[in-house]
This record gives sequence, structure tokens and C-alpha cells, in this order.
Amino acid sequence: MSTLVEHSANASVTIEYKGKIKYGRIPHWIREKQLESYYNSMETFYSECLEDLILPKRFDKKELHEILMESLRNFMQHDKDFTGLVTKLIENYPTFPMDAKTAFEYIIALKNLNARVALVGHKSNEELGWDALRSDLPFVIFSNLCLSNYTISYFHEYKAKATQQHFRHNYLLTRGRSNLRARKSAIDNYFQMMKPAEDLFKTLLKTQLKLWLFITLSNSENAKEFLEAPQSLRADKMDKEYLEKLKVEHESVLEKMRYQLYNVEPTLFNPIDLHRPTETMWKDMVLVRITQ
Repeated sequence: MSTLVEHSANASVTIEYKGKIKYGRIPHWIREKQLESYYNSMETFYSECLEDLILPKRFDKKELHEILMESLRNFMQHDKDFTGLVTKLIENYPTFPMDAKTAFEYIIALKNLNARVALVGHKSNEELGWDALRSDLPFVIFSNLCLSNYTISYFHEYKAKATQQHFRHNYLLTRGRSNLRARKSAIDNYFQMMKPAEDLFKTLLKTQLKLWLFITLSNSENAKEFLEAPQSLRADKMDKEYLEKLKVEHESVLEKMRYQLYNVEPTLFNPIDLHRPTETMWKDMVLVRITQ
């Protein structure tokens, strides 16, 4: 699995995609409802990304969708820490009535997800840095993809922090289930509070993956080469007007997402603290670039 695709798989854990497009069956080894829900959601996510793209005629979208889902299946089968985290997050998803133990478990899982997203984002940025050095595409495309990974990690950091603050402020972390009406209102308000950032976040994930898929597929002769990753990314192998359209679309959503995060949690944009996983990822990406 490509690291950027793996990054989108991690980043999408708390986001549900709903759609009617179904290309395949759920693997027989997925017996838990929580994993089934995540698998269906990612199937829709990849479907929508591919449906929106104009690809070279040599590629079949259903075949590409199956390749992405096969990568996801292998990833889920071999990374038990990941599937355990998916299960924890969905099992403890905020629903009424929510007790203190469930609330604590959900916050802990969100923090673990944030650390995981930052780690995979760092790996993805390293790969993008090397791709940029071997490509004649404008460097801004790669820098924006890297900034996207950085922003995705910041979203997860914001979500974990905002969830903990909201739960504590509304006494969802205290024992007992007193004042059930207030508790139900607090859970409803939590989703309303998170919705603007989550809606933008979903769009950012899609625009990022669409841009990366178009660049990679345009430089691949067939599905096998796409799986192995093309040796170089050349501008003369792609439709420049369509590339520019995808680039502008991604830039626009990225800017809106960063503006949204700055409004709700400006401390995310404080001077870099190299002990935080998201910013360690960014520091390493910069070092990869300037030491070449």
C-alpha cells in the first residue's frame, strides 16, 4: 500500500462516508460490525474519488477500485494495532447515554489515532520529498501535498483536544448518568461543534487523494506499474489543464481547512514544538528537502 493511501486510511477512521456505490463483497474475515462499518465507508471514499477523476483511457476505474480495496484489506489483515484502534473508536463513539468510561476510552483512542496519523504523515512527506526531487512538476504541488498531510494531522490533534474539553466542560467525564437531558444536549452539541471542520476535512482528504492518483496514474502504463509506483513523475505525461484544475481545487480546500482550524484552535499554529508528533513530521520533511 502506498504511504499516502495508508495515510488516508488512517485519517478516515473517525469519518463516515455514505454512498450507494458497491463494487465488492466484505471479506469473510471481517466479522466485527465496527470493522465492517469502516470497510464500507472506505469503499465509498475510494469510489467517489475515482468517479470524480478523468483518467487515461488505459485504466478501468473498477479495476483501480479493486486495487485500492485489496491494499486496504491487506493493510487491515496485517496491522492488528490499526484494526484494534478502529474497533475502539467505533465501540466508544459518542451516543446517548454516554458514561464516563466510554468517554475516556474515546478520548484515549482519538489521541492514539492522532499520533498514528502524524507518524504515517511523516513517512508520506518523506516519499513526496523524494518524488519532488525526481520530478519536473512544479514543486508547489508536492509542497501542498505535504502541507495537506500536516493539516490532516493538525485536524486530528484539534479533534482530540476539542473532544476532551467539551466532555469535561459538560460533565461527561464524571461518574453517573445524572441530568440525562443535559447530557443528551451536550452530545448533540458536540457533533454540531465538530461538523464544520469535519466537512472540510472530508473534502480535503478527497482532493488530496484525487490529485495524487491523477499524477501517479498518468505516469503509469498499467495497473501493475501503479502498484509498484512509477520511477519518475513527468509533466509531459499528463493533461496540464486538468492537473491545474485538480491543483487549484486542492489548494482552495487546503486554505479553507487551515483557516477553519486557526479559527477554532489558533494554538495549533504556535511556534513549532519539536516534541509534538505532528511538528516532528514537518521538521523532518524540511530537513529532507534542504539537505539534498
